[in-house]
Amino acid sequence: MKASLWLFTMGLILVCASCWLITVLLLVGPLSVFRYSQLPGFSRLMFAQRAWLLFYTLPWVVCSTFLSLRKNISPGAVLIFASSVFIASILVMASVVVATLLPYINNID
Repeated sequence: MKASLWLFTMGLILVCASCWLITVLLLVGPLSVFRYSQLPGFSRLMFAQRAWLLFYTLPWVVCSTFLSLRKNISPGAVLIFASSVFIASILVMASVVVATLLPYINNID
């Protein structure tokens, strides 16, 4: 059970690090055709303040540390932890995808 906590946490760290790398590569690649002022507000927020993606996992690291220090971990606690990691991963990926697609949606008109 304790190993699964850290596997879920490492998965979230990997998702956040890859989303951070994607935002960095998008700014020097496909999104470089847009001036920074032409980007929609949400895209500017996501790409300018992308360092939060690296620190987003800290609450889960702390929580998995505290859960690992317990003698017995209930399967319910692991399920709740896994569910929160899954929801956090989806939230991060969806926000990066939306921020990436918004400049192109604005230019369709």
